[in-house]
This record gives sequence, structure tokens and C-alpha cells, in this order.
Amino acid sequence: MRCYIGSGEGAFSGLVVLPSVLLGFLLGFYCWNTVYLQFMQQSPTIWLPATLGYSGALLVQLTALAGLAILLLKFARDKAQLATTPYQAIFVQRWPAYVGGILVALIATLAYLRVAPLGVTAELGSISRSLGSGLSSFPERLEGLDSLRGCATVVKETLLSNNGVFILALVAGAFAAALPAGDFKPSIPKLKELPRLIAGGVLMGFGAMLALGCTVGVLLSGIMASALSGWVFLIFCSAGLYVGWWFRQR
Repeated sequence: MRCYIGSGEGAFSGLVVLPSVLLGFLLGFYCWNTVYLQFMQQSPTIWLPATLGYSGALLVQLTALAGLAILLLKFARDKAQLATTPYQAIFVQRWPAYVGGILVALIATLAYLRVAPLGVTAELGSISRSLGSGLSSFPERLEGLDSLRGCATVVKETLLSNNGVFILALVAGAFAAALPAGDFKPSIPKLKELPRLIAGGVLMGFGAMLALGCTVGVLLSGIMASALSGWVFLIFCSAGLYVGWWFRQR
């Protein structure tokens, strides 16, 4: 999702990342049947309320989230800035994390009741699948894919789906927020950055395809729906972020 928001803020590296993500999705489609038949077909679908009951699932998840919040607050380094005017408090300075979290929760709830759980990658996946369907080597059948939940992909018949409109709105919203805050700073990636951007985009698309979603569709929407998959994604996504940060520091 960061590449969409970054594009709205003027970071044109997203124009390099997005085609790479499409390529990653294509590679994921080519691997899908093997992964699904070997690892996913017979795997149980674990929904926490079915195991713990609604009250038990709510208690366990709220306890885990409270523990994470305490841990993050302990290591937080952001220093609060005093706003001199209401305009600065709303449009210029960074909002407190809890305010952003509450707003995301409200938006996710409205989206769930109105359309479906939030998801970002379905549109990119559908574009990749539509492009791949025209290739002679593309798998004729993607086992079980269309019957699974998550950011499901389809061969596109319309220009934009609900997810497509959502992505465009993300970019527009990022631009609308960055402009009054003075954060709209157009930048073009340097030549030496291209290998990192391309490799990261391919890995991001490949992972999002196999996971059927990203940090929004799998992690946020998964946890809000009390799916164990959201917590598993959180653990390994965090581990991957740490490993990637560790390598970049060196």
C-alpha cells in the first residue's frame, strides 16, 4: 500500500515498483497450482470464534493487541509536537497513532458492512491475471483460487472494480493530505536504486499473490474477521521487515 500513498506524495518510484509487482503476481500464478495442491488444499481453515467462541476470540485478540500496543509504546521514539493553530494540528503535523488507528477501524467497518473487507492488491492481481490469460504458457486452471477468501483475483471484464476505485482514492487522498501539509515533494528514483525497487516489487507481488492479500487484506481485515491467518501474516511479515531492515543497515 505504501507505493500507492507514496505516489500521491510525489514519490515516483512507485511507477517502477507497480510494474514489478505485476510481474511478481504473474510468477505467483505460475507457482500457484503446485503450492495449493501441495500445501493448501488439505489445510484446515482456522477461524478463532469456531474454536474459542466469540467472547473467547475477542478476549484473546484484544489481549494480544494490548500487549503489542504496550510494546510499541515502550520503544516509540516520536516526540509530540505542539500545534500553534488548528490548521497545523489537522493538516500539517502528524496525527497521533491512535487517531489514525481509530479512523482506519471505522473505515474498515463501513467497508465491510457496505461492500467487503478492505483489500488493496485484488485489482493488481486481477490485472496480472488478465494479462497472463493471454499467454500461451499461463495455467489454464488455477486450482481452488476462485473459491478462497481474501483479495481474490479474476480475469477483468470491467475497467475498474471496487478495489480499483479504492486504490485510486488512496492515491488521491494521499495527494490531498500531502499538499496542504507541504509533504508533496516530487522525486525520481536514482539509477542505482532501480535494482532494489524492482526486486522489492517482484517479491511484494509474489508474496501478495500467494497470501491472497497484503498488510490490509490479510493482516488488518484478517485480524478484524478473527482469522488466524491474519496473526500468522503479522508474525512473518514483521520478521521479514526486520530481516530486510537488518540487511539495509549493512
